[in-house]
Order: sequence, then structure tokens, then C-alpha cells
Amino acid sequence: MNEALRVLREHLKRAGLKRTSQREAILRIFLELPDFLSVDEIARAVGARDRRIGMSTVYRSLKLFVEAGLAREHHFLTGRTTFEKSGGGGGRNYLICTRCHRVQPFEDPLIEAVRDKVCRGLSFTPDFNRLEVYGLCSRCRGPAAEED
Repeated sequence: MNEALRVLREHLKRAGLKRTSQREAILRIFLELPDFLSVDEIARAVGARDRRIGMSTVYRSLKLFVEAGLAREHHFLTGRTTFEKSGGGGGRNYLICTRCHRVQPFEDPLIEAVRDKVCRGLSFTPDFNRLEVYGLCSRCRGPAAEED
């Protein structure tokens, strides 16, 4: 938490922006929340703790967190923008439920090996990669999903 606050404060200073208690409160709450929440969901959580902080302040703060490298903004094909805490790494893979919009990140060494092989074969240096798989999660598929 202290490291994230330090990163935010340094970013604000570089950008010539004010350090505010509201921005820091939003960051603390954001870091406690699960990943892949929308601005509305994050704003509701913030509002539950401090009714003085409005939606526009949350939205602008999230944009600052992305700029500072503290968060990632995702625009999945479900049409819903979500935010994830930054955790380093150049590649993430996601399973996205088209019904409930649940996002489940995963890692698989086989996917990374295929990426590396293809890049070597094409003399390509990757900066990052992302694999998105869309379908129905086991909860949305129901009891029959357990039999698959």
C-alpha cells in the first residue's frame, strides 16, 4: 500500500497535479477491491465509505492510476470497461463470460512457449501479449457444466 501511494504521489508531482486525500482514499479502496470491476462498481464501494467522493472523481482518479502504472484498464468485447491492479508481467490471458461478465485471468506455460516459438521464427520481439477467450463460465452454464 505504501509503495502504491509513493508511486501515485510521484506521478502527481511529475504531472503537476495536486495530491488530495480523496485520490489517496480511492487508491486505498481500489487496492482492497477485487479486480475487473467497472467504474460504477468501484464508485459504489468508494461511496459506501465516503459519500463526499463522486463518480467523476473516481473516474478521473482511475485514469491517473492507469497513467501511473498502478492499474490496467480493460475494454473486453463484452462492452464493459473494467480495471485491474497492475501486477507486472508482459502477458495476461483471460477467460471472459459473455453472460455474467466474470473475468478469470490465467497463465499457462504452453501459451508462452508457443508465443516465444512464433516470435523467434518470425524474428519478432514482443512487448506484451494478451489472449482473451469468450464463452460461458461454469456458474452460467449451470449444473450440467459439472458433468463436462
